[in-house]
Amino acid sequence: VGFTDLRCQHCKLPIGELAYSANKNKKGLLHGECLAELLVQEATEKDRTTQQREASMRAARREEFDIGWKVDYIPRNSSLAKRLSPCPVPHGMCCLVLHGNPLSVSITSTVDAAAAVNLEYLSVALQVRRQGNREPLFSLDPVQGTGPSDTLQHKRFEP
Repeated sequence: VGFTDLRCQHCKLPIGELAYSANKNKKGLLHGECLAELLVQEATEKDRTTQQREASMRAARREEFDIGWKVDYIPRNSSLAKRLSPCPVPHGMCCLVLHGNPLSVSITSTVDAAAAVNLEYLSVALQVRRQGNREPLFSLDPVQGTGPSDTLQHKRFEP
């Protein structure tokens, strides 16, 4: 085999004066650029595999410990709105309307999410403001559970 017959294992073009070993176990040569491209591909694939494995582990942990946001966790305005106002709340969103002389506030339904108010949170905030003359505090405190399915955090509203 002559010098001109040597071909790159990656691009199949003739090898020039400088070449690199393709692999420790295989015979063959590569251009420097081809070797760099293969190393980048290997690193990218290794990163992708690592990211997929980590995402799978995170998803399993989220499922195991019931971590994450769920629609069921959203407090509903419907029951409070029915007790406070005869106005129906078809989409579950309601807002407060300020009336003139004398000043008063009423509840009405809305389709504008920017104007919507969570009545449960508003009720807690108003109670804290009235009783403690300050803003309410909220924290997620760790809880020591007896098993993996136990709640690991406790919501705490502190007036």
